[in-house]
Amino acid sequence: MVVGLAAVVQLDAMRRCLQGWWGGPGLGPTGQLRAMVAWSGWPGEVVALLAAVALAAGAWLVVEVAR
Repeated sequence: MVVGLAAVVQLDAMRRCLQGWWGGPGLGPTGQLRAMVAWSGWPGEVVALLAAVALAAGAWLVVEVAR
């Protein structure tokens, strides 16, 4: 229950950050992510790799909590 609530709070925070900092008028989620990667000091491939690792860690957490 607590892990689920924490995940919901984190996803809402990420949505608000993308809209507030990298969201221009009429810019959808894809454009927001592209703007975020463009402003990042890291290459796009590294950002994508970190996102994939974060998703894998989240999936692992869900599996472990469900046990």
